[in-house]
Amino acid sequence: MKKMIIIQGSSIIIGTIIGAGILGLPFAFMKAGFLTGLLVLIIISLCVIVLALFLGEVTLRTKKNYQLSGYTGIYLGKSIKNIQAILLLFGMYSALLAYTIGQGEILYNLFGGSKFIWSMAAYVVLGFLVIKGLDLIKRIEFIIGLLILGFIFVLAVLAKPHINLDYWTSFSLAKFFIPYGAILFACSGLVSIPEAKEIISANQAEKSLRAVILIGNIVPVLIYISFAALVIAVTGPATTEIATIGLTSVIGPTALIIGSLFSIIAMSSSFMTLGTAIKTTFQYDYKLKPLLAIILTLSIPLLAFILGLRNFFGIVSVSGALSIGLTGLISIWVFWQARKKGQRKPEYTVPTWLAMPASIIIAAMFIAGLIYTI
Repeated sequence: MKKMIIIQGSSIIIGTIIGAGILGLPFAFMKAGFLTGLLVLIIISLCVIVLALFLGEVTLRTKKNYQLSGYTGIYLGKSIKNIQAILLLFGMYSALLAYTIGQGEILYNLFGGSKFIWSMAAYVVLGFLVIKGLDLIKRIEFIIGLLILGFIFVLAVLAKPHINLDYWTSFSLAKFFIPYGAILFACSGLVSIPEAKEIISANQAEKSLRAVILIGNIVPVLIYISFAALVIAVTGPATTEIATIGLTSVIGPTALIIGSLFSIIAMSSSFMTLGTAIKTTFQYDYKLKPLLAIILTLSIPLLAFILGLRNFFGIVSVSGALSIGLTGLISIWVFWQARKKGQRKPEYTVPTWLAMPASIIIAAMFIAGLIYTI
């Protein structure tokens, strides 16, 4: 029973993190140099894991379930809560918009026709799954995770004859912040921590949350490294913004089918969990009725897409640096306030010897990334 709870909880986090961001990672690596991108990915992933552990402790110090903005309101007040909510919603709406664009690109390459129509069709299907809610998602996320791993393995087998390891040698410290926003976007899954905690709390297994957070954040990083290394080794300078499209041009039609299925599943999984997170933000943190929460969740990214916001890489880069960077800074503040004002004793705590220097380092990096992006 405990193992199943850990699998369900970590699958929610993994499914949230691995979305459209994975498809933009190889392009970000290529622009900066593979080794530069790898260094940035490792640093950012360590920061995000610590932040996730911070937030996990916050959820355990609080008696009721909320989304990120709700915890912010409890420990920092209503004004900061609203700022955090705006930042979170901007980031999550941007993600849903990116997934909508990506789905259209992939389905167009697979079947032809109109990118716009394919994006709209995917949006309708995924919107329906968001309406169905967390109960459906937690039942299918583990299967989705296995499918993603399987597709990457098949792509690796197909790509083997085309691999050129010389593409792995490029490095430029001056280009450190070029992939920063896209990588931060790809690594962030903070909004899934409250959802994972909700699953764990329902089964009275709060002691498992730390393991769930670690597994849920480490697995995507390993997948990202493998996927980026594979794509860069095959396509090199010809790497495309949506990586599987470039793979297809080198490997052939089989890769088109496998890569398309991989892309669709990865983006669909993340769309569902992020869409649910937006919906629960309105319901839990702002006490809106379910129907209004659903309308607000699904209408805004759809309107942005219809109005012409369709630059995939630009959206993930700006969203990562601005929304997730600022959200991370506020989350650090929430963490330290929760240690003073917590409502209950948590089942785990991040040791102060780690929490204090990590807070300073993470804040410094996020501020530098914001300055670069702006």
